[in-house]
Amino acid sequence: MVTDSDNRIRLAPVSEGVHRPLWSVMIPTFHCARFLHQTLESVLSQGPGPELMQIEVIDDCSTQDDPEPVVRAVAGSECIFFWQPQTSVTRLILKLVFTMRVGTWCICFMATTLCLRDFIGR
Repeated sequence: MVTDSDNRIRLAPVSEGVHRPLWSVMIPTFHCARFLHQTLESVLSQGPGPELMQIEVIDDCSTQDDPEPVVRAVAGSECIFFWQPQTSVTRLILKLVFTMRVGTWCICFMATTLCLRDFIGR
């Protein structure tokens, strides 16, 4: 990841040999585990499976709740969970989100977002 002088981020290409699904659905969270259940279900209900869609929840060091058990209960191994050990500002967590993506297309949903039916193409 390289930052330009005008504060835009140029993302490095995904490394050779890394599996590239069509979609990356990235879900940053912070103190909103109670909403995450519905968000994950709405994404998983349309998901074409891990071969075609990376789903990753990135928690920004929540201290009021714990989203990891929600991720495990709803998505099991279909979703990667990453815990940021220190709270960052929104701009920095979004940099992290887009750096972690590997899909050809990337969608960033907040944990309070519901993915409407047919939003993610099959």
